[in-house]
Amino acid sequence: LHRADRVVTVSEPLRRDLLAIAPTARIDVVRNGFDPADFPDPPPPVRTDRFELAYVGSLYAVPETLLDALGRLHERGEDVTLRVVGSVPEGVHEAAARRGVVVEIEPAVPHAGAVDVMRRAALLLLVVEAWSYAAGVVPGKTFEYLASGRPVLGIGPVDGEAAQIVAAAGAGETVAHGDVDGVARLLSAHRAAWAAGQPLTGAAPGAITEYARPAQAARVADLLRSL
Repeated sequence: LHRADRVVTVSEPLRRDLLAIAPTARIDVVRNGFDPADFPDPPPPVRTDRFELAYVGSLYAVPETLLDALGRLHERGEDVTLRVVGSVPEGVHEAAARRGVVVEIEPAVPHAGAVDVMRRAALLLLVVEAWSYAAGVVPGKTFEYLASGRPVLGIGPVDGEAAQIVAAAGAGETVAHGDVDGVARLLSAHRAAWAAGQPLTGAAPGAITEYARPAQAARVADLLRSL
């Protein structure tokens, strides 16, 4: 860090952490993003046969808060299918079954297939685990979720950078781990809109242009020219 001419990281909290180590370093942020070519218009229709909450990638812990909220909706007759395309830790099936929750787990698919899952789901799940450094964690999938145009339900630090990015794009809301009431409230609202034939939408294209690869490449080029 001290010897580099320039340092680039992917979030502001991580930048602050690095500056604490090397206060005189020149450190900039260029976030992860998405390739617009992966999200052609028009988008596919949202599934109408069931209300699907989709997660694409690896879950690192059993999502107890989410499963509690899904179980609460199940008791009210508001069933939601949690679809995970990727991997989950041991215990997820058992934890879901205890609550009467339907969880579908599928192996990872090629990128185009993952994008299709995102774009057809009524709602997308974004989880930032309760790590000590969670405020600066922004999963790479965050930006493709935004590009999909589908709304996002975040579970993680409500003041973290991932939560701020999702909120600023108008894509959704983040609730804290343990806030079962908050997750249940959002799930119920999204499910009601979907059942009425008017599923809620996510980020507008104009709100996420800074996360498109061409804009990010231009940012990196500017940094290189400044060396």
